Amino acid sequence: MAVRLAGVSATSVDRVPALFQPGLSVTGFAWWLWVVVGVGLLLAWLGLARRLLRAIPGRGRWRSIARFAAENGWSYTRRDWLDVGLGAPFVLGESTACTNIVTGAVDGQPFTAFEYAHEIQAFVIDLAGDLPFLEVRPRTILDEATPQRTPVDLESEEFNRRFRVIADDPRYATAVLHPQLMAALLPAPELSWRILGSKLVGWRDGTLDVALIHPAVATLRAIQEAIPTFVWNDHATPSEPDRPGSP
Repeated sequence: MAVRLAGVSATSVDRVPALFQPGLSVTGFAWWLWVVVGVGLLLAWLGLARRLLRAIPGRGRWRSIARFAAENGWSYTRRDWLDVGLGAPFVLGESTACTNIVTGAVDGQPFTAFEYAHEIQAFVIDLAGDLPFLEVRPRTILDEATPQRTPVDLESEEFNRRFRVIADDPRYATAVLHPQLMAALLPAPELSWRILGSKLVGWRDGTLDVALIHPAVATLRAIQEAIPTFVWNDHATPSEPDRPGSP
C-alpha cells in the first residue's frame, strides 16, 4: 500500500537541491571537497606571494643597513643560518636562514640583530648562564581565541593586562619579574622576549629597523641586570653552545 505524506507532492520532491538527493550525494561531496582544497591552495599561494613581495624591497634596503652597521662599528652579514630556537614566531625550526644580520655592541653589551622570514626583527644577547624558559609578550586577541599554555599571573594587574607571561614554574617567573622590573618594562618600547637557555631573545613584527637596535638591546640588558642574584644561584646552570642567534 502506498503511503502519501500530507502536503508533499512529487513536484515538491523534485525541487529538492541536487546536492541533497541520495543518488548525487557523492558528487556533491566531491565538489565541496574540491572547493575547500582550492581555497586552501589559494591561501597558501597568497601567503607565499606576500612573503616574496615583502622581500623585494629588502634587496636595496640591505645596503642602508650595512652602511648603518659600519658607521657604528658593527658587523653585517646579508644572509646566514642561525639557531633561532623553537617556538612562535620562529616556526621553521631550530636552525633557519636569517637575513640582515648585525652583530656588535651597544654601550658595551654584545648583541645580534637579524630579520626572520622578512616578517620578524629579532635581537639577542648572552646571559651569564642557562636559565629555565620564560616568555613575556604583549597580549593579543588571539590569546583568548587560541589558548595554549596557562599564563602566569603576577602582582601587577596592569602588567597582567598588557603582557602574557609563560613559564613552567610560576615561582621562577615571579622571582624574575619582580615589581621593580615590571615597573621598568611598562613604559619601555613594546618588545616580546623570552629566555632560552643562555640567550635572551627579543622580537617585534616587521623587517629590521636599525633605529630600534639601540632601545631593544638596552631593554634586554635592563632585563638581564634586573634578574636577582638568588635566581642565578637557584636556577642557573652552565651555558651550552649553539643557542639562538648563534651560527
